[in-house]
Amino acid sequence: MPSAIATPQQRRFLVRALVWSLIGVIYAPLLVALHRLFGALDWGAWGYIAAAALAAGASAMLYDARQIAIAASVVGVTAASLPLMFLGPSAQLGHLMLLALAAAVVVGFVVRFPARCTRNVGGKALAAITSGALCGALLAATEALTGIPVVPAAAMAFLVSVNGVLYVATVRFWVVRLGCAERTANGWKQALVIGTIAVITAASVWIIAGSVGLQTEDTLTQTLLAVPGAVPPALLSAAVAGAITGVLLEGFGFRWVHDV
Repeated sequence: MPSAIATPQQRRFLVRALVWSLIGVIYAPLLVALHRLFGALDWGAWGYIAAAALAAGASAMLYDARQIAIAASVVGVTAASLPLMFLGPSAQLGHLMLLALAAAVVVGFVVRFPARCTRNVGGKALAAITSGALCGALLAATEALTGIPVVPAAAMAFLVSVNGVLYVATVRFWVVRLGCAERTANGWKQALVIGTIAVITAASVWIIAGSVGLQTEDTLTQTLLAVPGAVPPALLSAAVAGAITGVLLEGFGFRWVHDV
């Protein structure tokens, strides 16, 4: 009679699939928002390059930040929520993001987190940005050459899977090349990570609040407020692609990013 208890190898596959599925869930909303933003700025298919690069870099920071991610999220939510409570729909996105960034810099230099939360953050972020830009360029070139828009679900699955594998395969190279960045004062690295996550969180709060009660004729604002409606299918595609990527990474023996 077969045992119902999973073997250690099966558990490793399951854990990595779950972790990469979560990474896909983190990545998807960022990519959707950034791609729509660059689309509204008339970047066309080439908006995929900037959107994929920035989303990948931010996701890498968020995934590796550990305790800092929680603190940064609190900073971002607070910096966005307080002005929204008092100013309502008149609160401007740019002002909220600047407030979140300023608060994040203060927290980054005042509060001390474990050094592991920012270890090799520069190399990992650059690896993610580079792999994201390359994968985004492939999508943009495909769309530009064929004239056929890439299906969003397919684009999301491609970016999560191929970008994920490329990131894991190259992250050690970038970490070694940017080894000098590890000598940077930890306060600066904390401010960078907290600022990135806090600004994204503040923007997310504004988008969610604005999609409920904000009425505007501004095209850019309307584009951002339409993001929540496009997120659910992107989340599903990214979660499935992330799980498959995790299984492949474990199957081919790729090291965990935390080991770098």
